[in-house]
Amino acid sequence: MGEILTVKEIRKRFPSEWVLLDEPVVKKDRVVRGRLVFHSADIEAFDRKAIELRLRHSARFYTGKFDPEIAYVL
Repeated sequence: MGEILTVKEIRKRFPSEWVLLDEPVVKKDRVVRGRLVFHSADIEAFDRKAIELRLRHSARFYTGKFDPEIAYVL
Protein backbone atom coordinates (compact mmCIF):
# COMPACT_ATOMS: atom_id res chain seq x y z
CA MET A 1 0.00 0.00 0.00
CA GLY A 2 2.52 2.63 1.13
CA GLU A 3 5.98 2.88 2.53
CA ILE A 4 6.80 2.32 6.19
CA LEU A 5 7.94 5.56 7.82
CA THR A 6 8.76 6.73 11.31
CA VAL A 7 6.72 9.52 12.86
CA LYS A 8 9.80 11.76 12.63
CA GLU A 9 10.08 11.13 8.87
CA ILE A 10 6.37 11.75 8.42
CA ARG A 11 6.46 15.08 10.30
CA LYS A 12 9.38 16.20 8.11
CA ARG A 13 7.78 15.18 4.79
CA PHE A 14 4.21 16.27 5.52
CA PRO A 15 4.18 19.37 7.72
CA SER A 16 0.72 20.54 8.83
CA GLU A 17 -1.13 17.54 7.39
CA TRP A 18 -3.38 14.78 8.68
CA VAL A 19 -1.74 11.37 8.33
CA LEU A 20 -3.27 7.89 8.27
CA LEU A 21 -1.09 4.87 9.07
CA ASP A 22 -1.94 1.20 8.67
CA GLU A 23 -0.57 -1.35 11.16
CA PRO A 24 1.10 1.27 13.39
CA VAL A 25 3.91 0.21 15.72
CA VAL A 26 3.27 1.55 19.22
CA LYS A 27 5.85 1.77 21.99
CA LYS A 28 5.09 3.17 25.43
CA ASP A 29 1.66 4.37 24.26
CA ARG A 30 3.12 6.31 21.31
CA VAL A 31 3.04 5.58 17.61
CA VAL A 32 6.63 5.28 16.37
CA ARG A 33 6.11 4.13 12.77
CA GLY A 34 3.64 2.64 10.35
CA ARG A 35 2.69 2.12 6.72
CA LEU A 36 1.66 5.47 5.23
CA VAL A 37 -1.76 5.06 3.65
CA PHE A 38 -2.98 8.63 3.15
CA HIS A 39 -2.17 12.22 4.04
CA SER A 40 -3.94 15.51 3.43
CA ALA A 41 -4.12 19.06 4.72
CA ASP A 42 -7.90 18.85 4.20
CA ILE A 43 -9.50 17.16 7.22
CA GLU A 44 -12.74 16.44 5.35
CA ALA A 45 -10.90 14.64 2.53
CA PHE A 46 -8.89 12.82 5.16
CA ASP A 47 -12.01 11.66 7.02
CA ARG A 48 -13.67 10.47 3.81
CA LYS A 49 -10.61 8.40 2.91
CA ALA A 50 -10.31 6.92 6.41
CA ILE A 51 -13.97 5.83 6.27
CA GLU A 52 -13.54 4.45 2.76
CA LEU A 53 -10.49 2.35 3.68
CA ARG A 54 -11.92 0.91 6.93
CA LEU A 55 -8.51 -0.17 8.16
CA ARG A 56 -8.55 -2.72 10.96
CA HIS A 57 -5.52 -1.35 12.84
CA SER A 58 -4.69 2.26 12.13
CA ALA A 59 -3.41 5.48 13.62
CA ARG A 60 -4.15 9.02 12.61
CA PHE A 61 -2.51 12.25 13.69
CA TYR A 62 -1.87 15.84 12.71
CA THR A 63 1.73 16.89 12.05
CA GLY A 64 1.20 20.60 12.64
CA LYS A 65 0.38 22.73 15.65
CA PHE A 66 -3.13 23.30 16.86
CA ASP A 67 -4.51 26.84 17.23
CA PRO A 68 -5.12 27.47 20.95
CA GLU A 69 -8.08 29.74 20.06
CA ILE A 70 -10.03 26.87 18.46
CA ALA A 71 -11.91 24.08 20.26
CA TYR A 72 -11.30 20.66 18.73
CA VAL A 73 -13.61 17.66 18.95
CA LEU A 74 -12.01 14.27 18.46
